[in-house]
Amino acid sequence: MRILATISILSVAVLGAYDSVVAGTVFAVDAGTQTIVRFDSVTGEVLGAVPTPALASGGPDGLTASGTSLFFVNAIGSNLVYEVDSESGANVDAFPAPLMGGGTDGLAYMDGFLFTLDGVADRIFKVDHATDQVVSSCTTGMHAIGGLAGENGRLFAVLGLTHIAEVDPDTCALLGGPFGVPGGDFVLGLAFDGTSLYASTFMSPRVYVMDPDGGAVLRSFAPGFVASGLAASSEAAGSTPVTVGVDFMPNNCGNGLNVRANPVVAAVVVGSDDLDVGAIDVSSVRLEGVAPIRSVYRDRAAPGVCSGDVHDGTLDLVLVFNAVELLSAMAAQGVPMQDGQSATVHLQGDMHDGSSFAGEDRVTFKNNPAGNGPGTNLRAR
Repeated sequence: MRILATISILSVAVLGAYDSVVAGTVFAVDAGTQTIVRFDSVTGEVLGAVPTPALASGGPDGLTASGTSLFFVNAIGSNLVYEVDSESGANVDAFPAPLMGGGTDGLAYMDGFLFTLDGVADRIFKVDHATDQVVSSCTTGMHAIGGLAGENGRLFAVLGLTHIAEVDPDTCALLGGPFGVPGGDFVLGLAFDGTSLYASTFMSPRVYVMDPDGGAVLRSFAPGFVASGLAASSEAAGSTPVTVGVDFMPNNCGNGLNVRANPVVAAVVVGSDDLDVGAIDVSSVRLEGVAPIRSVYRDRAAPGVCSGDVHDGTLDLVLVFNAVELLSAMAAQGVPMQDGQSATVHLQGDMHDGSSFAGEDRVTFKNNPAGNGPGTNLRAR
């Protein structure tokens, strides 16, 4: 078994100038160690690894990234799509992938939608990430199987395990290619960061970085294992999230949360000239790890204003959360909740361009003398 700790630098073959490359992160599935390895897409430095949420088949396995989340599927196993935190590997969600033929072996994420590929049926499904429901599907007619990758409205698929083509996300019509990888090798994984394509091969285990418009190879590297699935992000690993203004319980300066009375609570991401809240991927937003139950765009807050006229003419993102879930999550983290106790609530998420953001505000707990989380008569709706 390979020991990841002994791998410090990947062998990189430079076929293009580094100064033209956008730094980012690439994730690769290693079935030998049952891990998803994260490394810098330019330097090849291994940055860490997390365990696969289910057994990796060795190829092809479906993998895609969206901000702080990774999505993984093994068609040979349960055909469940798992969403995990890319840093810790903690499970976030899981749902059955749509099927028509055999199993899902390709995944891509774009603009709040997860695209899944049923390689047996040659069919690509478009799934709403917020509801896990199928929106549409189409077939390429070109034996799409294995890798799937998408970003910035562009979707790529592996054809017959040997070629790559760009297809229309709605109709599956051929838009570009097909083109192969050097040596006519089998393609197991495919990723796209909005600038470059990444293709992993089987017989000669390498990852090729390619021009998405013509398939020209820009560079390649040997990860030290057969990467049975690939994902990529244009955001450099370790980059600092953009700080945004958050108004927890808007128009309530004290942010007093009555743990026995508030069934839902709101948090507002404050829009400004520097922040277009419409660019936020709402499905990625979490408040202390809890997803919102609904959202709306409305002029609801203003920077530095907690009461009175909070309308500044700029749209804000209003997010509504189940109070029971929020308080339970905070209690699980050991946050003290005695009556009058204050704590910081943290909100984070991703933008549609793959960058991330974070913000925080304070909350004061009320009517909870026991200090043990949500009250027994707190209702959820």
